[in-house]
Amino acid sequence: MAKSLDSLLAGRYRDILLQPDQESQYLSSASEAEVFEAGWAASKRQIMRDGALDSYLKERVNLLAEEPQFRAIFISNVSKDNTDKLQISRTTLLLLSDRFRICSKFAGMIQMQMCPSRELEYDTKTNKISRIQYLYSAIDREFTSTPTASVTVERFLECQRSIAWTSRDMHTGSTTMVVLRCPAQTQKQLVDAFSEVEHRRHLLRYPMIIHACFAEDIFVRSMEFSREIAAPMYGWETGLRRFNTSNEYTEHAQRFMRMGRQMGNVNIDYDIYLVSLKFLEEIFDLIKNADPPASVKAEDWKLLHQEFGGGNLREVYENINLLRTYGHLYQQRGVIGNNEGSLPEESSKRI
Repeated sequence: MAKSLDSLLAGRYRDILLQPDQESQYLSSASEAEVFEAGWAASKRQIMRDGALDSYLKERVNLLAEEPQFRAIFISNVSKDNTDKLQISRTTLLLLSDRFRICSKFAGMIQMQMCPSRELEYDTKTNKISRIQYLYSAIDREFTSTPTASVTVERFLECQRSIAWTSRDMHTGSTTMVVLRCPAQTQKQLVDAFSEVEHRRHLLRYPMIIHACFAEDIFVRSMEFSREIAAPMYGWETGLRRFNTSNEYTEHAQRFMRMGRQMGNVNIDYDIYLVSLKFLEEIFDLIKNADPPASVKAEDWKLLHQEFGGGNLREVYENINLLRTYGHLYQQRGVIGNNEGSLPEESSKRI
């Protein structure tokens, strides 16, 4: 019944996504992805394009000689100026979905913001969870230029929505990820780090470490972002004075209004991110409380989770919550700043 329902929903999402006007907005005519595979003996990364990527998916081959315990496929947007359009074709997207049996909401999340989602599969003999699929998103923002007290804030922000889909086989412990629009710097850091022998072993032993690293990287970027916002705002606030002309007053008011509007968007980003982190904690608990995979001894399973547990995600959650508090503060300061300052008496009378 669940499979029939999911197939019905998948058909609906595909129809919406692959209509001609939608295809031009979200999908490309060509495909490119970085594929990273890791096993106990080795790891390998490779950039694949078009036919090579299609063959990899269709023929169900691996980069490694062994069956990988971890696989990640990173697909970026076409360009920095077009963050909606992904570097993947309709044919490749369907092959990707079919090979890894990706749940239907993945297609829906490409075109719109949706809540984090999970899908559980059960072993019909034991009635225990045999596979977990889960997906979530996070908004990544950066500056187009370094803001100063004399620069208007409409130039500050660029954003893209990263989407991560993950499947974990509860029996073998193997994990597959598909990540859309991962920030280039984050992607490089993750693949470089987990290509090293010791880090790769951590990745294979601890199911959630990749998500904790991803979350922490976005937190660090968000912290830098908040710090950059605070600097020009402080300059504007300390520069308040009696304005000589109505144009100066208008420019001052508009600057704070733009800041308040931008911070309103950023605060929504934090809300989305906090929901995703809470969701990942719930996934961690599901994995922790399940039977250990065949590759891990039962007595080691609890110890592994004591060494690396949900506390890592909880710490990032609390830090992001603090950033959200600062975000609301900056937004309120933008409203206050908009009303501060004064005009010369004659100008005030004319207004």
